Amino acid sequence: LKEKWIVQDKQLKAFKKMPGEGDISISERQSTDASPVVSLEPVLEISQRRSDRIIFLRKEVKITSRGFSLLYFLAQHKQEVVSYNSILDEIWEDDEDAIYTRIISHVYKFRRNILDAIGHNEDNTEKVKDIFKVISGRGVMLNISDEELQIN
Repeated sequence: LKEKWIVQDKQLKAFKKMPGEGDISISERQSTDASPVVSLEPVLEISQRRSDRIIFLRKEVKITSRGFSLLYFLAQHKQEVVSYNSILDEIWEDDEDAIYTRIISHVYKFRRNILDAIGHNEDNTEKVKDIFKVISGRGVMLNISDEELQIN
């Protein structure tokens, strides 16, 4: 029996490869306790030093300064529905003409620019829509886990 090591729950654990099994990539294999394998690469990277871009699946995506502020605010409240009013108060605090359609417009621009960088296909479109969610009548949610998000 051969052993391979995987990173799981921030600890290294071994799993045994049975004779006759083909080579299986680490991301396709789970340990015997059936808990998920932790991805080593973040899906979304945000750098406070570079407010003109983000990194999504290792691809650079250009972003406006207002868009960056919105994304950073959503990242601070990831996996929460952030109300339109909270976003307007935080990001557009000095703009009395700001309305929720501006927020939605920025989210659609995020999606489009990310898909331009990573490629337009059905899987990518669904992944991006699932991460950048517009909740009708309520607000916006950045649906991403701690492991998938890196802020520095």
